[in-house]
Amino acid sequence: MKRFAYAIGDCLVLSGRGAKHIMRRIDTLITSAILPIIFLLLFKYLFGGAMGIALGDESYLNYVLPGILLMSFGFLASTTATAVNDDMAKGLVARLRSMPVARPVFIVGHIFASLIRNSLALICVVGLALALGYRSPATFTAWLCAIVILLLFALAMTSIAVVMGFAASSPDAASAYGMPLMFLPYFTGAFVPIETMPQALQVFCARQPVNTVWKAISGLTLGGEGYSIWAAIAWCAVITIIFLIIGGLLFSRTEN
Repeated sequence: MKRFAYAIGDCLVLSGRGAKHIMRRIDTLITSAILPIIFLLLFKYLFGGAMGIALGDESYLNYVLPGILLMSFGFLASTTATAVNDDMAKGLVARLRSMPVARPVFIVGHIFASLIRNSLALICVVGLALALGYRSPATFTAWLCAIVILLLFALAMTSIAVVMGFAASSPDAASAYGMPLMFLPYFTGAFVPIETMPQALQVFCARQPVNTVWKAISGLTLGGEGYSIWAAIAWCAVITIIFLIIGGLLFSRTEN
C-alpha cells in the first residue's frame, strides 16, 4: 500500500514538472494555442466557400471542426515526442534511476503535460469556432461524451508519441517522427466525404481507427447517425495500452 502511495506521489511530482515546463516555455505554449487556430481559419476561409457549396445547406465550419481538433491533437503529439527524447538526451532517465521512484512516472509526467496542451488547444479552437458562427444541436451529455472521446484520442496519440520519442536518435528526429500523426485525420471523412475519394482509398479510410473516432465526435456534436461511441473508446483504449506497453519496454531498455 505504501509503495502505491509513493508511486502516486512520484507521478504527481513529475506531472507538476511537466506543467511547469509548459508555463516556462512560452513558445511551446503559444504554438499549442496558435497552430490549431490557424488550422481552423485556414479551412474556414480558404476551403469553406467551395466545400460549403458541395455540402449543401450544412455549414462547413460545423462539419470540419471535429477534424480540426483531431488534426491539432496529432500535431501536438510531436511536441511530446521531442520532449521525451530531449529528457533522455539530458540524462533525466539516469537521474531517475538513482532515485527511489516508480519507473512509470517518467511517461506519466509527459502524458499529463500533453493533456494540458491538448486541453488548451480544445478550448481555443472551440472558443474561436463559436465566435465564427459554429452552432451545435448537441445536448450537454453529448458534448461531454465528445470531449471524453477527444481526450482519449489525445491520450492515444501521446502514447504513440512517447514511443517515437524513445526510438528517435535526436529531438529533431523525434519531432519528424511525430509529424505524420497530424495527417491521420485527412484519411477520414473529416474534411471531405469519403464517398468522393477513389474506391481503394474509400476502403481504407472507412475502416481505419481515426475515422471511427471522427464519426463518433461528429455524430455527437452534429446529431448524426451511424456512429459508435464504444467503438471509438475501444480503439483509443487499445492504441493507448499497446503503445504504453511498448513505451515501458523501451524505457526499461534505455535504463539498461
